[in-house]
Amino acid sequence: MIDYVKLRPLVQIGLSLKNSSYLKFKKVFNEYTGDSSKKSWAEYNKIKFTVYDNGKTQIDGSIHYYANRGNHNYDDFTYSRMAETIHDIENRFELNASRLKIVNLEFGVNICPPIETQDVLKGMLMHKRHRFKSMYIHNANADYIQAPHDQFYVKAYNKALQYKLNEQIFRFEIKLVRSKMINKYGIFNLIDLLNKQKLEILSQRLIEVWNQVLFSDPTLERFQLSDKKWQQVLQWQNPIYWNELDQYCKTKDKNKFEREMKSFRDLIQLQSCRIQDQISKMIEDKISYLMNH
Repeated sequence: MIDYVKLRPLVQIGLSLKNSSYLKFKKVFNEYTGDSSKKSWAEYNKIKFTVYDNGKTQIDGSIHYYANRGNHNYDDFTYSRMAETIHDIENRFELNASRLKIVNLEFGVNICPPIETQDVLKGMLMHKRHRFKSMYIHNANADYIQAPHDQFYVKAYNKALQYKLNEQIFRFEIKLVRSKMINKYGIFNLIDLLNKQKLEILSQRLIEVWNQVLFSDPTLERFQLSDKKWQQVLQWQNPIYWNELDQYCKTKDKNKFEREMKSFRDLIQLQSCRIQDQISKMIEDKISYLMNH
């Protein structure tokens, strides 16, 4: 379930890392001036180690990728595999997980959705009042969507498309980008990720956020809808409409946004296959599987 982490050691470990037989550090140079910067870096299985001349160190990357030798994160990353991976990182690089502060954290799941993954992504319009936007993964030749907030991002991927797999893999995840937000869930250091009770809190948050997504269900039927009502549906299916409505509500009818969102959700419940509810149950089931294996 856990993917990307950014860690800041609470003690100076730069010299120890530079002496590691697993790491080959490179000095960073300014591409315009040719001058060397005040840091050097090394990478092992997609985990990047950055050591600054002042002694500070940063470690960041996907521990899910690390578990797969840096190749991918489209499979199931169970609790037992995550625990083994954290212990491997500790032992291999002579680190102490209780002394590695987490400053960024990603967690999510991969599922096989009930419809085409691309249709799921197209249906994800907003998270609360934040619009999902297409992003590009550099050097991976793949896209994903995300809804940015001040302290976290809501993200979704077509993992099968990214890795050219002949199956459907939808990944839904949250990226926490502020320590304050991470600490809210009782997580401070890398060792805390081994605490199942704390992971359960993250799990519930993942389900909660998915259910908060404004999802335009592609199975929504026009049956028994008047032309006027269908025109309203077409508006609701357009994320630009919600952006404009949000701006309108800031100065005029402040409750109109929530009223219309509820009306759209209620209609989907009555006139569709409830894809969002199906995916919610799949996320819940996958979390249960990951936590118990």
